[in-house]
Amino acid sequence: MNPAAFRKQAIIVLIIAILLVLGSMWVNMVLKKTAIKDKPEVQRTDPDYIIENFKYYRFLPDGTPRYEAIGKKLTHYPVEDAYRIEKPILHMQNSSGQLQTVMAEEAYAEDFNTKITLTDKVRVEEEGTGGKAGRVLTTEYLLYYPDEEIAETDKEVTIKRGKNVLKGVGMKSNNATSELEMHNRVQVTIYPNGDKAEPPKKETEAKPDDTAPKADNSNPSGRVSVQL
Repeated sequence: MNPAAFRKQAIIVLIIAILLVLGSMWVNMVLKKTAIKDKPEVQRTDPDYIIENFKYYRFLPDGTPRYEAIGKKLTHYPVEDAYRIEKPILHMQNSSGQLQTVMAEEAYAEDFNTKITLTDKVRVEEEGTGGKAGRVLTTEYLLYYPDEEIAETDKEVTIKRGKNVLKGVGMKSNNATSELEMHNRVQVTIYPNGDKAEPPKKETEAKPDDTAPKADNSNPSGRVSVQL
């Protein structure tokens, strides 16, 4: 065979081999990219950030403060886009202008503005107005909607205003409409003027003698107890 023709044929064979190798590499890359794209993403279940001793402020569109949320520790979970909060405390002003404080041992917030679940030693304090005592609600579980001012629970709940006491199992409260529903085993204790705020004690007032006999006020005249 002519040496020139042989070299030409060898070059053609080499070019074809190189093209085949490059083509094989390209196909392999395409297959890998397709496999990675089609592979389902593994969702992380661990938190993506943690904040200790945090403060969160919520404002209305006109810039008016809506409420302040503080806590010992905030943990964010990206899968649910939710927050777990240790020792949460919420300070706010309701639609009636009363200051309100909500606290618990733990809270789970899907959205700070729409839904917060509070658990363990839940306490809601609302200041009194017009000479009436403030209201204090205690329970072990409370589902709270800050923007709508609605609170719900299916657990035992106690509401106190001054000396008056309301107890039951299951409750729904709407501060915006001043509506309160108690569902089961309702027990009410009402005193004459029991919802009046007590006057502040004077600093010069003598302290009671702990050794002196104490009057039994467990069933004072005029008290009304109702169990439903």
